[in-house]
Amino acid sequence: MKLPAALFFLMMILNGSVLPGNAAAPGSPFVRQKMLTVPADSSQQDYILRRNRITSLIRHGEFEEAVSQCDAALQTAQKNSKHVFTALKAEAFYYKKDINGARILMRSVLKMNPGYIDVNRKPKNGSIHTAEFLDRFFYSPKYPLKVLLIGDSLVAGSLRRKIFATKKSHQGVSWTVNAKTSSGLTRPDFHDWPAIAEKVLSGKKFKALFILLGTNDAQDFRSGKKRIYFYGKPDWFEKYEERVKTFLDTVSPYVMNVYWIGLPPMKYAHFNTKMAKFNVMYETACGRKANAVFIGTKDIYSDKNGKYAQFLPRNGKQLRTRENDGIHVTDAGMGFLVDRIYENLNRDFFLRDE
Repeated sequence: MKLPAALFFLMMILNGSVLPGNAAAPGSPFVRQKMLTVPADSSQQDYILRRNRITSLIRHGEFEEAVSQCDAALQTAQKNSKHVFTALKAEAFYYKKDINGARILMRSVLKMNPGYIDVNRKPKNGSIHTAEFLDRFFYSPKYPLKVLLIGDSLVAGSLRRKIFATKKSHQGVSWTVNAKTSSGLTRPDFHDWPAIAEKVLSGKKFKALFILLGTNDAQDFRSGKKRIYFYGKPDWFEKYEERVKTFLDTVSPYVMNVYWIGLPPMKYAHFNTKMAKFNVMYETACGRKANAVFIGTKDIYSDKNGKYAQFLPRNGKQLRTRENDGIHVTDAGMGFLVDRIYENLNRDFFLRDE
């Protein structure tokens, strides 16, 4: 099975080349002509006309109309022809510079028709090898998904270590970790996370951001040495919610998705109550932001009764998941959270299967 030579043009775009604002798109690198058999549910003439009309629209830079025509075709297409129009729609999305939208569509194409791309095909006549196409189209070791993780001591210790310890199993992700012990959002005089995170994000093209903060935030707000909002008072919570919102507003434009990791259950009841209130504020703030996701951890680190658990079962063994202070998570315990992190990344992005 051969891929068209026009796939070369896709490689140019995936390498960072950008089409001029009103330039026409080249060819149809997403559609393999050999796969365009006439579907049983429509006449040969209708099928060819639809396909050629959409291809022409893409070649002439009419991407919005191409998407509309693809949607119309998909309304009446049967299962054995949907992958063709979905691939054309993916091409239009790509040239509209909606790269992740194109990835979503192409992933569905491969699910509808696994044989659509032959990964074992050998390069011929100067064309791009199909495996190289997959490497560039889906995140892979050669073209990784760039992710930033920020937080306090929960990140600085065991989560950082566990993330990097599992890199060999997730080579399609490139991690940058920026952590500061004793930090949070309450004391920007000590560590100003919105300013620091924005500086880091603006210097590198990250696709995703993970945040784990809060264990140090149950304290009064200060202005210099003066305490201006006292923890536990209604105006304190209003101020903190405002800071969480401002933080999300600051960082969200730099990435496709922001993931706020919830605080795990705490051993001591009074501290657990405080952290649970923080989780409610984080989840609420994420719910109001289109590209923000709250990742709960209560179910991960609780026993069958929903209570704090020092030990949890994994692979037939009881693992110690929490440190003696009842706050921090052991390296073994962080394995549960890392699994959830990758569940979210695999759902929202497209990592090449390792």
